[in-house]
Amino acid sequence: MLRTQPISQRLQNLGSAACERDTNMLASMLCDVLRHEATGEPAGSKQHQIKLSCFARHAPRQQHKSATTHKPYLRQNHQGFGTDAWASHVQARSWELARTAVVLYMSLTMKDLAGKVAVVTGAAGGIGQALALECARAGMDLALADIDRARMDQVAAQVIALGRRCICVPTDVRSHDALQTLLDRTLAELGSCHVMFNNAGVFNATPLVETSAAQFQRVIDINIAGVVHGSRIFAEHFVKQGAGHVINTASAAGLFPVPGMSGYSLSKFAVVGFSLQLRWELAAHGVGVTVLCPGTVKTDILTREGVGFKLDEAAKMIKGAPSPEGLARKALRAVRRDQAMVRYGFDAYGISLLRLLPLWIADPLGRFLGKTALTVVEQSTFKLSPAAEAHAHDQAPTAADSVKLS
Repeated sequence: MLRTQPISQRLQNLGSAACERDTNMLASMLCDVLRHEATGEPAGSKQHQIKLSCFARHAPRQQHKSATTHKPYLRQNHQGFGTDAWASHVQARSWELARTAVVLYMSLTMKDLAGKVAVVTGAAGGIGQALALECARAGMDLALADIDRARMDQVAAQVIALGRRCICVPTDVRSHDALQTLLDRTLAELGSCHVMFNNAGVFNATPLVETSAAQFQRVIDINIAGVVHGSRIFAEHFVKQGAGHVINTASAAGLFPVPGMSGYSLSKFAVVGFSLQLRWELAAHGVGVTVLCPGTVKTDILTREGVGFKLDEAAKMIKGAPSPEGLARKALRAVRRDQAMVRYGFDAYGISLLRLLPLWIADPLGRFLGKTALTVVEQSTFKLSPAAEAHAHDQAPTAADSVKLS
């Protein structure tokens, strides 16, 4: 009988409704569970109706004012208090508890990612590619977003080779409409969406006074506005369906100021703060939010045109850096465990410790780091890439300047 099953088993039995994101069905089923719990008989049976009536007749009658406010049936006399009144009360309480159960159960469904759908921006290489392939290995279908269609198609081929469905959606994350189209195509072609990786971003290691207005604005538009647009559009969908997870890629540079990369550090500080705030806002809706704060990762992001680093210095930094595949594994583990933040790499943990320093220590340390940074950053040869110049004149970006990982 249903009564003999523990509550964990009952929630498991409701899993099909939860996985289908059918909140009404889940709530109705829970109503039957609660009615059965009160009477000990299957809902709808004759014995159930008899016991429900007896339970109503013997219900305690409270005389304080709150009883007349929240329990109108208590004002009725013994003869007027029948099965229908009690059933209405149970129904009202059932729906209230059902909503809570929906949120709690949905938050547990992300532990099993097989069969779910993930969206990854900046998916044409580096961390984005690693995230996409790790999701595919976990049994997820993918929607890839980038403006480098050729490299994105190569990643899609690897996903399909792992036996998962995959679509490619050319997307400039600076555009709100483009991200809305990304969600619409994901739902239309893959049927649903459960995880959103706001991973697209650009890197720039140039002091503020050496950075052109166009380049600085480009960093802000992609690294901040792109994350905000993606989070808002997909979080709204996740709230409606009662479950989902948003993962925003920030950086260890968003945990402690890094002199010499003002625009980049500014943007990553914004992503960290925004992600934590969003996490707390969406918790009551069963939607999780995680922010990734990696240190230097072995990708080509530091060696691209216009980022500000000398090639020999960038090569030294990348040589001993951990791989993006390790970060991808930690990211999916964070989704399953609903972690708030993921750090990756020794430098990320070291920078996290610097956050604990009092200002009277952190300030002279920052000044020293600022002087050191000037010997690493290539100031004199900085220039915009052709696509960045195009954006400065309000033209569409080209594939040569892909919006990729952070």
